[in-house]
Order: sequence, then C-alpha cells, then structure tokens
Amino acid sequence: KYIIDLGKELPPMDEALHTEDRLVRGCQSQVWLAHEYRDGKLYFLADSDAFIVKGLLAVVLAAFNGKSPAAIAE
Repeated sequence: KYIIDLGKELPPMDEALHTEDRLVRGCQSQVWLAHEYRDGKLYFLADSDAFIVKGLLAVVLAAFNGKSPAAIAE
C-alpha cells in the first residue's frame, strides 16, 4: 500500500508524452519515461498504467531526479 501511495504522489505526466519513443521496452505493464537536462542536472517524469509500478517509479525518481549524469553513474 505504501508503494502504491508513493505512485499517487508522482507529478502527472502529460498524455502527449506517452509516445512510442518514451515507452520502456521489456515491462509487462506500460511504462513511459521522459527526461529534461537543465543546468547540468537531469530531471525525470515517469508514468505507468499499473499502480504498483508507478510507486516503484516514484522510488527511482526520488533517488535520481535533480542529479548530474556523473552522480547518477556513480
């Protein structure tokens, strides 16, 4: 339940970003991932059609959003 609740707190991803090139391959559920590179840092948006996956995405985004590519690679 906690993971699902985290997913509900994700910022909404505009439906226009639900495109084929942003679709993550290999997932059983549909997952879209978009990014923006701004001021040397990466910012991500993610969405899924599955509540539990959306919650897991929230955990990943909390770890990586707003970090530089080098910090993420470490």
